[in-house]
Amino acid sequence: MRVLMSVFGSGGDLNPFLAIAKELGKRGHACRMLVNPQSVDFVRRSGVDGIGVGNPYNPASWKNDAKGWKRSTALLREVIIPNAEPMYHALHEQCALFKPSILFGHHTSFSSPWIARRHGIPFATGYVAPSSWISASDPNRYPGMPDLDRYPSLMIRIGNRAGRMMTNRAVDPVINRIRINLGLETGSDFLFEDTLSGSANIGMWSPSFRGPSHDDPSNAHIVGFPVLQGGTLSETTQQFLDDDAAPIVITLGTTAVHTEQAWMKRLSDSFLMQGCRVLLLAGSEEASKAFTIDSPRFLAVPGEPHGALFPKCAGVVHHGGIGTTAQALRSGIPAILTPFAADQFDNARRCRLLGAATTLDPHKSSNRMISGAITKMLSHESRASAKELGRTMAHEDAADHAVRALERAA
Repeated sequence: MRVLMSVFGSGGDLNPFLAIAKELGKRGHACRMLVNPQSVDFVRRSGVDGIGVGNPYNPASWKNDAKGWKRSTALLREVIIPNAEPMYHALHEQCALFKPSILFGHHTSFSSPWIARRHGIPFATGYVAPSSWISASDPNRYPGMPDLDRYPSLMIRIGNRAGRMMTNRAVDPVINRIRINLGLETGSDFLFEDTLSGSANIGMWSPSFRGPSHDDPSNAHIVGFPVLQGGTLSETTQQFLDDDAAPIVITLGTTAVHTEQAWMKRLSDSFLMQGCRVLLLAGSEEASKAFTIDSPRFLAVPGEPHGALFPKCAGVVHHGGIGTTAQALRSGIPAILTPFAADQFDNARRCRLLGAATTLDPHKSSNRMISGAITKMLSHESRASAKELGRTMAHEDAADHAVRALERAA
């Protein structure tokens, strides 16, 4: 089998596909990945054939003050969708050069199904988070919805319909302009229908996080969290870990980390006031030097591989990005989630319902609310729930299950 992958986005988008690509290689299949230009070296160092396509994905340079749903759709319109045109041309070229037996794309790799139909090749789509599958029986929490344990049926129907309609209104015109440039007919419902029409729809999350539902898309496979294992910690971080008790790690991913420094400072101060040690992943060397908290119990570093770091920590505070969520859950440590956009709201709610996390609104939380969340996070009940969930997920071989689904679809 020869698999041509296309992925554009953050580490939480790229890494699950890279884990599957490595498993494909172990099983004797050929795989080539079309990725963000700045991710090519990382892909190749991981032993996978990679080619850079489109404009670099640089969250630090993307400035948008919108919040919630508006921020989510703005990211799609301004950063993700513009790369559909160069990806289309790259996929077309690689179909002639690489001769794939199947295309496998991220659900925002809009060009993948277009090229598959053009060349008569089967395609599969990978979905990194459950919020991409609209469901009435296992509803998602979308930006703007309250964080409830259960949603009334009317709210579910209105939320699903309104969310789909508003998203399509925001993104379909941008996609159609690209399709016109490519000489293709205009269409609609690209995010929710077009990408779901392939030979396999692979849900890249644990069944414990969100199990199968009767209204899942056709050809659905929920395979577990495909994560990259290992990684090496910096000497500075390793020394900090060795010096004393396990710290709390604070990380806000690849986007919010560049805009929410004040929130990270509040969180750090709150944990320090409760006697905790804090390891802050600041996003860059410059940002880490800007956090001048004078305490031997505090360290700011640019970043560290989550798979190597999280198991050595007492807990994690993060934004709810699916990649960080997966590593935190698999590590078996309690968490506080502070979502900002897109799938993060749904991921945070699901973690809370599993008993592995508590949630905070970064724009509305008082110091008292932060203190309460910390107390709950460090409780015996939260630690026990997180540990048990981590044990369950550690036995899932997600990459293997994903490869088997691709073998059946090809």
